[in-house]
Amino acid sequence: MIKSSTRLYAVLALFLLLVSCSDQIPDTTQVSTNTESNPPFPGTQSGSENSEPDVNDSNDTGGDVITPEQSPISTLKAISSSGILSPSFLPETHEYTILLNNSDPDFFIKFDKEDENSSAEVSVDGEEQTCSENHIQINKDVSFVTIIITSEDCNSTTEYRFNISSPENLIDNFSFEQLSDESLPIAWQMNSSGGYVISSENVFDGDNAFSFDSLTQSISGRELVSGPCPLTGDKSCIRLSASFFLPLDSVSDNTQRVLFSLKLYFYSDVECNTPASTAYRTMKSTEVSEEAAWTELSFDINEVPDDCIAVKAAVRACYNPGLGSRETAHFIDSVSLIEY
Repeated sequence: MIKSSTRLYAVLALFLLLVSCSDQIPDTTQVSTNTESNPPFPGTQSGSENSEPDVNDSNDTGGDVITPEQSPISTLKAISSSGILSPSFLPETHEYTILLNNSDPDFFIKFDKEDENSSAEVSVDGEEQTCSENHIQINKDVSFVTIIITSEDCNSTTEYRFNISSPENLIDNFSFEQLSDESLPIAWQMNSSGGYVISSENVFDGDNAFSFDSLTQSISGRELVSGPCPLTGDKSCIRLSASFFLPLDSVSDNTQRVLFSLKLYFYSDVECNTPASTAYRTMKSTEVSEEAAWTELSFDINEVPDDCIAVKAAVRACYNPGLGSRETAHFIDSVSLIEY
């Protein structure tokens, strides 16, 4: 009986041992999915079937779209005007005065933005105005112009103000409208040899213009001078200007056939009898820009003698040898002298 029980226990222990060993034998029917030695596909991790995509994958179209950074710039880069801008333009200076020449009927302000993507709001005398290509057309009755620049990112604005002024022309009979009994303009006289004539054939302002009756090869050979022009004394600069005209010529179309110049005489007395410490300043001779069109030439004097209290203005002309002659037609009108 005891021997039979012993056999039974031995068989049972052997059975349990076999069952335990069978759990540790690998399943030879399972197929491996990683038997190839090829490198992993870009964007996956080696040896992993379900790895996450690489966040730097250039083919990944997911995630937020990156917007280019917008500019914070809200300033102007440059200003140009048909008048005199004072002071000279600087982006950080926000208020200016523009002096208009009374002889010029067309006035404008043109501006360039530092950043083309910024926006501009223009107002004339407080009224919003649209402008084409950053060009503002104004007239003598305008008091001020404002330009407000807003940055592309809308976080910055800069306002520029331009006060418009039409200073008095100090020259009497500046357009030769007042004539003497001899049909010569009052308050003007020749300061050289030769003479001059008044004409209504080509005029810039009013009914009359003048021309020299003949020309020489020297710019000092023909000169017409104004009467005395007392200065106010509270301005540091003077601008002398005049309008010049060359009609079409059948012989030559070269605008250099006649050269023009301006000259300013300084005096230490109101009657202009005593020259100042600096007697005069002369503009370099120059030609007009085109034929059959009035061209304004101007001469700025930034250093007026301390003892100068009055001036006289002069206009001059000469012909260019080989291009013009003594009889070359020309016209001069609207001489202006302003302080600023």
